[in-house]
Amino acid sequence: MENEFTPFAIISGDAAKRVSKEKYSGEDLLVGGKADAMRHLVWQATMAKKFGPTFSNLVGQWHETGLIPVWMGGAGGYFPTFTERAAKQSPIEKEQDLVNNRLGREIAEKAETQEDIYRLAEQYINEGKAKLVDPRDIPDPYY
Repeated sequence: MENEFTPFAIISGDAAKRVSKEKYSGEDLLVGGKADAMRHLVWQATMAKKFGPTFSNLVGQWHETGLIPVWMGGAGGYFPTFTERAAKQSPIEKEQDLVNNRLGREIAEKAETQEDIYRLAEQYINEGKAKLVDPRDIPDPYY
């Protein structure tokens, strides 16, 4: 578990994957549902706590869209770094992930500890704050 918090492991979402499996063991971690939401909430919250919300947002945007925002002298733009995964993801799935990524960064602002992140993420799911999509509503999952 300690290796879950190296920089690479945080960006890869190792702790997020583990806690999602523990909390929602019967669900698919990748597509829709509570496990997917938990994974994104914890991933973004953990990354935002360690590296800041701007970096966390950047990685989350790239992961979901394949595009990385670039700021040059105040002018916003994008350069494509399209990933195979982002190209195959359905719009409903992408929306769920982007919303939960944003909520994860919100959780990071409230959390003092990693345990707080886990607790708040579960609370967001249980109280209906997290965006959940029924996996059966996702056409042609990318995997």
